[in-house]
Amino acid sequence: MVHGHKRHGTTTVLAALNLLTGEVSARNMARPRLQEFLHVLIRIARDTPADKAIHMILDNSCTHRHANVRAWLARHLCRTFHFILTSSS
Repeated sequence: MVHGHKRHGTTTVLAALNLLTGEVSARNMARPRLQEFLHVLIRIARDTPADKAIHMILDNSCTHRHANVRAWLARHLCRTFHFILTSSS
């Protein structure tokens, strides 16, 4: 740490990249809670045609494996989760 440096905490960023258009949709959150993650999933589902496949790359957070998220995923079959190592993102 350098002189005068102050750590102001961490934040959580959820971002989606549309590979066809290059458009990035991002949301900055104070905490990585289930409610915020579900909100992002709902927004992605709303903004993307149902017949388009979506592949989401996620770290292996407990939020991403929650029963409510699994239930959402079961209702949205064109959405696929790919998990990477916890905190590797």
